[in-house]
Amino acid sequence: MKRLYFRFTIGVIIIMVLSFYVPREIFHLINKEEGRAPRPQIPFNSTVEQLKGIFESAPASQYHNLFDSLSGVLNYPLMMVDTSDPSIPPELHYRHKEPDRAGGPPAQNLGYIYIPLNKIGKMLVLGPMPRYFRNETQFFIVMAAVILAIAGIAGFIMVVPLARNLRTLELATSRFGEGQLDSRAAVKSRDAIGSVANRFNSMAESIQQMIQRERQLLQSVSHELRTPIARIRFSLGLLEGTQNEEERKERLREIDGEIDEINQLVGELLDYNRFQSESMSLNKQTLNVADIIGEVIKRLQDFQPDIKIDLHLEPKAESVVVADKILFRRAMQNLVANALRYAKSTVTISYRKESGEAIVEISDDGPGVPPEMREQIMKPFYRIDPSGTREAGGVGLGLAIVSRILELHEARISVEAANGGGAKFVTRWPGVTTEAPG
Repeated sequence: MKRLYFRFTIGVIIIMVLSFYVPREIFHLINKEEGRAPRPQIPFNSTVEQLKGIFESAPASQYHNLFDSLSGVLNYPLMMVDTSDPSIPPELHYRHKEPDRAGGPPAQNLGYIYIPLNKIGKMLVLGPMPRYFRNETQFFIVMAAVILAIAGIAGFIMVVPLARNLRTLELATSRFGEGQLDSRAAVKSRDAIGSVANRFNSMAESIQQMIQRERQLLQSVSHELRTPIARIRFSLGLLEGTQNEEERKERLREIDGEIDEINQLVGELLDYNRFQSESMSLNKQTLNVADIIGEVIKRLQDFQPDIKIDLHLEPKAESVVVADKILFRRAMQNLVANALRYAKSTVTISYRKESGEAIVEISDDGPGVPPEMREQIMKPFYRIDPSGTREAGGVGLGLAIVSRILELHEARISVEAANGGGAKFVTRWPGVTTEAPG
């Protein structure tokens, strides 16, 4: 906006300078072409009053000397006649008549100024006066036309780029409003319009990405729901033709498992949607990592009793992190559950401090994550195994929830290769303190 103000101010200054300078030059050019003397710089009214006062106060014997001295200063001939002179119209008092093209003597009342000297009963005549313009009305018309032309041209030069950029921005917003989400305003200027266009482009990019994510999420949810529903339908079909009681119970267990999977998916979706809210408030506090990890292991290890969990934590009083307790526990739970799902024999959990950050690492000795997929797996419903079978485990939202939780805490997560050949998830939490949790 400051650029626009500066540009407008400079434009106004240029218009004012040109409006005074160009008419003056045109006027002087006209006078030069017609051989006229330049217009006097002495104010007209004050000059006439001074002449009138000088002659009324001076004795008649000094008129001749006054004529000579004032004529040299004013460059005008001076003469004095009686007010009763028949060549002077009675209505001429303190008045200038424009001469015709031929000029003429005082008796013709052309190109002269008549100053009545009432105290001495005389009329002071200045002239003949040089013609500065053929017609005063014409002069003012030309001057006004020149000023308007300058203002119009300058205004056009200033307004056209703004109008063009505004039109470009208007078309982009209209197309975007009609559903063309890839529409952008191609405005390259650095003024206020360019700033608004850049903000619009940023907003449009964010909205487009958000809508694309929502569409992808909807498609993924539809796919994830369709899979267990199809398996339920298949099991129901087999159940109808089953006579064996044990087989019936097995089919019922399969249907119950599919229903649990749908219920888990719905719960994960609700959590993911809740964590996506920008207005979500965090209750940050100093947490003991060892206590949180202990709770998570106690809850999850029964599902994978054959997997060994190794802990490499600092002393309990020093293994701390500043975070929302519920969200931190949820992030650790999802990461540990993911490690247990893919580990062959061992899951390792470690904690350390580095450059003012609390770093919690969770690794496994499973198949690992290919480098090209390490960013992709943090997206909703992305799986390394595209088949989406139950053996792959999870509903595809666990790591996406972890990523969002760390984002809410202004923390970071990265995926690396573990020493045992599996995957290592490294989380970096800011704002660590050394005080024991209260």
